[in-house]
Amino acid sequence: MRVFCEGDDQDFYRRNHLFSLKQSPQKLLLAYDVDPKSVRLEKNHLTGILVLHKAECSESKLYLSMEFYECGAMNMLLEDPAEKRFRASPYVITRETLAPALNITFSRTEEMCTITHRAKMEEKTFESYQTEGECSYVIYLRPFHVEGYYNKNLAFTMNKRQLLNYDFHKSFDRLLAKARDTAELNLLLSGWEQFAHGHTIDCPKGPQSVALDVSFHGLPKCYGLPERYRKFRLDVTNKAGGKSEPYRLYNLDIFGDKHVNQSIYGNVPFVMANGIEKPYTAAFLWLNPSDTYVDFDVVEEDPRIHFISESGVIDCFTFLGANPLDITSAFGLATGKADMPQYFTLGYHQCRWDIYTQEDIEISSTMFLKTGIPCDCIWLDIDHTDSKKYFTWDHALFPKPLEMIKKLKEDGRHLVVIVDPHLKVDTEYFVYNTLVQESNPSLTE
Repeated sequence: MRVFCEGDDQDFYRRNHLFSLKQSPQKLLLAYDVDPKSVRLEKNHLTGILVLHKAECSESKLYLSMEFYECGAMNMLLEDPAEKRFRASPYVITRETLAPALNITFSRTEEMCTITHRAKMEEKTFESYQTEGECSYVIYLRPFHVEGYYNKNLAFTMNKRQLLNYDFHKSFDRLLAKARDTAELNLLLSGWEQFAHGHTIDCPKGPQSVALDVSFHGLPKCYGLPERYRKFRLDVTNKAGGKSEPYRLYNLDIFGDKHVNQSIYGNVPFVMANGIEKPYTAAFLWLNPSDTYVDFDVVEEDPRIHFISESGVIDCFTFLGANPLDITSAFGLATGKADMPQYFTLGYHQCRWDIYTQEDIEISSTMFLKTGIPCDCIWLDIDHTDSKKYFTWDHALFPKPLEMIKKLKEDGRHLVVIVDPHLKVDTEYFVYNTLVQESNPSLTE
């Protein structure tokens, strides 16, 4: 099953990881150039077209978009204009809170373009805080890569290792006609079918992976990619012999230490790098909701990260600032800040997976009172429902739920019931019937 696939089980990761081992600056297997004639800057928005490196004529083109913001953030988008693919929800980024960079200085030569602007960060949530600095971005045209500077300190390089990859849509029939032998045919077919743990995973549109590398400079400590079991600071994933144990961003309800690099209930494709007494900090956000693997290593104290996603487009943010507070503040502007939590949520919560009864809950609440242990809230997992039908009660376990809730309130406690994001298909289930009727009334006529 896809659920418990390792990186080497999946074709899109294997291909991109192998490519990262073979690619070198001395011999580029695949790279992209920016067409100098295509580069345009309008206010804080730079656009251009990427073509295959040194190709005189190429049908494979990528649209480049880069937007620069006052807080030190930069959003880069790469996509194939000939093929519409899904992107992260527009609600993920709160662009209305991102002020565009002003007074941009733009210069260009035959080899590069340079964008420079003043970055300003203000934080007034709990205390007054303000920093200012200079953000510069050098966009090299041949081959394409981007350097980010804060106050003239080189902080990051995107595509330094030239691992940018974008699987363009290909005609299955045309590829079959090109196959010269069985080995080449099997290689071509691997993009349309994958095999893992005895299961076949169909990919009806063929390979659609996207990948990009980012390197941080002078910032040896790299953190991020929550939620997972390992420590917050990233560990090297590349092992001897070209093998890797990549981080996987694919949400699963798992526990234990068997899948230590696997995300659990959620994932945030965000990494931040900093160094002791360094006057700058940098971060990177990969906006792709598809199955994603992340390789990480460190070369001469410079962290190197390789994001590999199964599909979608290349949509990412970089962040530059004087310190981690600048970065987290800018990240909050880009993704939205959490609402102030309700007061009771800050206390102790009794939340453990088990099949509880009404009697168990009432006894627990009484024991908290007797022992003087403060407890603001008790949680119930999905087993409190009638056969996993959410918004219902299993009356064998909870014969009088309203009385239980009343007792908890008298004891000064709240009750939280867990509802998973899926609904049971059952024609005797009132929630299912209501949603079917409202979405398509003809189905129930």
